[in-house]
Amino acid sequence: MKEPRCSDSVTESMAPAAYNAAVVRLGAAKLVDMMDANGVQPSRMLGTATIDICWQTAEARRLYEGAIDLRGRGPSPLPMRVRQTQLWREQAERLLAELGQWTGRSEATERDYFFQKSFLYGGLLELMPHSGARSSALRSFVEFMRQSDPDRDRRALWFAFLTRLLELARGDDRREVLAALENSHHPVLMLYARLERVAR
Repeated sequence: MKEPRCSDSVTESMAPAAYNAAVVRLGAAKLVDMMDANGVQPSRMLGTATIDICWQTAEARRLYEGAIDLRGRGPSPLPMRVRQTQLWREQAERLLAELGQWTGRSEATERDYFFQKSFLYGGLLELMPHSGARSSALRSFVEFMRQSDPDRDRRALWFAFLTRLLELARGDDRREVLAALENSHHPVLMLYARLERVAR
């Protein structure tokens, strides 16, 4: 707790009081030293965390707006009967094609691009009724995951989206999702698909 600390972090300053209260509550005050609030001062204060705002470039914003239109702008997604119409399917297929062609070259960071594209793929998979286009969306998403080489800074984000795919595999899409992961020829995607088969 004496290491450098972000200046907008508030949890460290509350830790001594929370710890001391737990010691008293457990009746361990005679056995355990109380924490001195002055003893957890950081060696130095760093700046505040920066917040990266997504969908700032024209291309990312256009894809995001297209996804919102497919979902519906109200609090709930459009009803399935609307999402099964020819018009909706054509719009979804067009968005899927544009998403597949998006390179993200104008995004501020590779992490921003990876998050935004994965988010859009995941959203499409949740919205699309079962169809050949949805299967294509799944394969495109898995291929994007396969081609992404998560460095240390993006590894947790990459695994978050892998987890989202595995959650899909715990429903009606189990066979298709696991097959797409196993056929990816990516060692980690294949391993997690096989572990999912064994675990459930």
